[in-house]
Amino acid sequence: MLTSLSIDNQERLSFLESVAEKVNSPESQDAYVYAITAVATVKLELKDLSGARTTLDDAEKILDRFDSVENIVHAAFYRVNADYYQAKLDFASYYKNALLYLACINLDDLTSEERRVRAYDLALAALVSTTIYNFGELLLHPILGSLESEDDWLVKLLFAFNRGDLHAYDALSGNISQNGLLAEHKDGLRQKIYLS
Repeated sequence: MLTSLSIDNQERLSFLESVAEKVNSPESQDAYVYAITAVATVKLELKDLSGARTTLDDAEKILDRFDSVENIVHAAFYRVNADYYQAKLDFASYYKNALLYLACINLDDLTSEERRVRAYDLALAALVSTTIYNFGELLLHPILGSLESEDDWLVKLLFAFNRGDLHAYDALSGNISQNGLLAEHKDGLRQKIYLS
């Protein structure tokens, strides 16, 4: 059964695909990448992950050919790419693309809630990723200042991991069980802190 939201998204998708085709010319490839990135956004909203990936791969091939491109185009690509990897629960790829997105924008252009959510998601991705052991780039990023006081434990947990501080980890471990994603990865987190 189609909901009104999915109908609206289908209409948005059709409109954006037609816009993308109109700007698909050799002299406007940056506009084309920007447009197909918007197409990928709607595909993600429609839960068409494979369609979004195909569109993002097409955008990336074009981006790789550019000598330079406006930051807004790269920002759009990295934002949607991060959202895709978050939907796929590929935490390391989400982390990488979300940081690249943040490098392309002015943080003040995001609402305080967008900054808080991005900081929270980045922190979780760094912690549960099986390949990220150094959180230095995130710990130095001003986005972490967006976490509110009730999420301060998350920043402290990142610092504990970065230092390999078992005592701080144990003191903060009660917060882990209160977060579904962290609780699900509790054993992996314990291993990771020991390796740190």
